[in-house]
Amino acid sequence: MSTLSPSASASNRCTHCGAPTAGRPGQPCTYCNAVQPAPAPLSQAALVAAVRDAMRADRDGNGIPDVLDAAPPPPAPRPQQGAAIVVAAGAGFAVLIGLVTAVLVVGPSRPIPAPRPVPTPVVSVSPAPLPSPTATEAPAPSATSTATARSTAPAKPVPKLTNEQYGKNIVAAQHKKLLGCVEQDLVRNPNVPKAYTVTVLVERDGAPRNSATTFSPKPTEGFQSCARHVIFYGFNNSGRNPPELVEFTFSTSFAFPNAKPAAKAEHGRGWDD
Repeated sequence: MSTLSPSASASNRCTHCGAPTAGRPGQPCTYCNAVQPAPAPLSQAALVAAVRDAMRADRDGNGIPDVLDAAPPPPAPRPQQGAAIVVAAGAGFAVLIGLVTAVLVVGPSRPIPAPRPVPTPVVSVSPAPLPSPTATEAPAPSATSTATARSTAPAKPVPKLTNEQYGKNIVAAQHKKLLGCVEQDLVRNPNVPKAYTVTVLVERDGAPRNSATTFSPKPTEGFQSCARHVIFYGFNNSGRNPPELVEFTFSTSFAFPNAKPAAKAEHGRGWDD
């Protein structure tokens, strides 16, 4: 029978009889045949704590965890060791990735100091006092009050065009052609008038009655025929009707004080009658 070794640790002793045993967990004791219980598995919290402590270990005291310190370059592998080194490097890289992930998930045990704020210089500037309005100087109106005044002010009514104003506008539009009648009249008689007041009778269809268009002072037959022709076709070619389709009469004046005789005399339209 074997003797008990005094140097055997308590962890290697049988949980039933206390004898030192080389049996593994789940196997019977070599002395009493009692099955050795399996050790309790590590909890996830204990495993994470162990990994975290290993990641934070700083044995050289340089403030950088040992896992992040630059390791010396490994010796050049021999050809027969190439495959084994590649496999070992891949496994080590996978373990390192797992450790870093666990640290990031659990979080650091020491709080990261916040950056110290840099004080911003404060410059005190006292605003200059605004000049107060004098007794004779009124404050300028603001943009809001001006816009309000414009929106509340009543819009000015647009004056309605009358038949008389409509007729005067038609005659005024024939200014150049009426000047031509005066210049033709001056070719034949340099003493004829250069200013007239014309009275026009407009019928219900919007066209003037030629026989009722008169001039003052009394013109020559040639000028009267020429001017009546100009005014009649001025109404017909305007493309517009008077505001009210009723018969009406209006008077207007035109003058050409700087008119000169035309360079060439025209014929027809009463000039040669």
